[in-house]
Amino acid sequence: MEYIFAIIILIILLALLNYYRGRSVVKFEKEKMLPILDSLYRNSNSREKHQQFIQTLGALDAKIKKYKGEGYSYTPGKLMTEKLLKHTSQKPQDMLAHERFLEVIKRAESFSDLMLEGMVKHLAAYPQDQLAHQRFMTAVGKCQYLSSNYLFKELLEQEKVKPTSDSYERLAISASKAHLLPTDLINPFIDYLNTNPINSDVQRIFMQCITHIMLLPESERERIYNRALDILEDNPASSTAKQFVLTVGRWHFGKSRKGGKLSIYDEQRIQNDIFARVQ
Repeated sequence: MEYIFAIIILIILLALLNYYRGRSVVKFEKEKMLPILDSLYRNSNSREKHQQFIQTLGALDAKIKKYKGEGYSYTPGKLMTEKLLKHTSQKPQDMLAHERFLEVIKRAESFSDLMLEGMVKHLAAYPQDQLAHQRFMTAVGKCQYLSSNYLFKELLEQEKVKPTSDSYERLAISASKAHLLPTDLINPFIDYLNTNPINSDVQRIFMQCITHIMLLPESERERIYNRALDILEDNPASSTAKQFVLTVGRWHFGKSRKGGKLSIYDEQRIQNDIFARVQ
């Protein structure tokens, strides 16, 4: 019991220590970096100030490196995030503003919803902005998990309204990081599936996300399974549609079994349902 109590105390102390390390980094951003960004916002062409910002990032690197070995991971602070987003939003093609933002992203090990959602909001306004696309892909590529309701809804909307190879790429990489998604994303993902229901890439993204929705009730799993069967009924000759039923069915029925292992009766039911829909 004393051993467990000691571990709990240690965890709390480490959490507090990392909190104060984070405060120290945010203070550094506020005192050393924000004034430079303010100056650059007024005079975006100042290469002298731009270089000063890059050099100050080097000092930030030293602070991050010092703390990193002690369990700290760098997340850009709220004020700096807002200024970086503001600069790139006001002047989307400003290469220096893009370079500053990208250099901050490269140093970060985690990202606030404010930053990720701000970037995807920018892409909604400027869907062809390749610099913004690069920033988003770089940031999401470094994320371990994504669970933002707004982020996924906006990415799905962009892919639905004006699909491009870039909008698909953004949705695909985000789907690969999906984790603990809220239940009100069920309908947006089903709507996305319905845009091209026998496309294997669409099905893959759908399953990557829908299987990570928290507390998904059995009734909703049943609805998704029935939708897969409807897709098969509409496309009885499609091997992709058949495989989708198998994938969804095994996920659905496995959720009701201990350890997620299907019984032979579950497998037989799926096969019977497939047979009934292709007749």
